[in-house]
Amino acid sequence: MRLRRDFRELLAHDLRRLDDDAVWSEPIVRAVVDGDLRGRLRGAWARRSELLEALDRVPLTLCHLDSFRGNLFSTTKPSGDAETVAVDWSYVGIGPLGTDLSQLVIASIFYHGDDHDVRRLESACLPSYLAGLRESGWRGSASDVHTGYALAGAVRFLFVLGVLRAAPSAEYRARAERWGGTPYETQLALNVKRTEHLLGLAEPFLRNGT
Repeated sequence: MRLRRDFRELLAHDLRRLDDDAVWSEPIVRAVVDGDLRGRLRGAWARRSELLEALDRVPLTLCHLDSFRGNLFSTTKPSGDAETVAVDWSYVGIGPLGTDLSQLVIASIFYHGDDHDVRRLESACLPSYLAGLRESGWRGSASDVHTGYALAGAVRFLFVLGVLRAAPSAEYRARAERWGGTPYETQLALNVKRTEHLLGLAEPFLRNGT
């Protein structure tokens, strides 16, 4: 499954931030990061197999696998009806229900760096995703969609800690600001907020062992 491959590749780049004391002891990080965030991440990492196994139990479907808003365009048909067009189908494949929904909600925010209310975006997108499935003839359980959404998002993005790499270096922080177009502290605070949200999606499955 592509999500497992993405998980391994991302960890190769980002997981070392979790064990780098120099990063977490930086005053700029300590001022933004809640004291138990690192411990919660370590706990999720220690039980990562449970997240992957739970995701494996979600029914599969055809997925775009890169459906963040940079690849989605709103157009109008000749009839005047609105239509959403997806581009860049290079990753298309089979994945758990809810995977494309997690890309739409979570990847859109991660990649674009906007301080959107993720819960408000979820509440708008989840019912529409379910409605689309029903219109296509799918009669499965909505709980599978919620599970797939939560776990696909957590597996794909929970350990994306790259912004922390810049914390110990003024040079790297300046690069991050040039690339992101916002102060480093703003980028760090947004990353922390997203990570806490993803932990909130993942941890119920770890507590319940399901």
